[in-house]
Amino acid sequence: MDFTLWPETELGRWAASLGITVVIFILLKITFNFPIMWFIIIVQALSALVLAMITILKYKEKSILVFLSVVIGIITFFNI
Repeated sequence: MDFTLWPETELGRWAASLGITVVIFILLKITFNFPIMWFIIIVQALSALVLAMITILKYKEKSILVFLSVVIGIITFFNI
């Protein structure tokens, strides 16, 4: 299998970017009590999940950051 770190499709890059942004926002919210609403974080995580699933199923993307976005989205979905 040919796994890469950064995705090769445009939709995969969006999913990976949203996943990274969710992690950064959660760390800022927890450590510094940054004024970010949880609603924004949840919407970003769920949109990262949808984009990552489309990218994996339709374009057969095999990127570590896309799979990480799926994990982040699923964890967020079950913690709502």
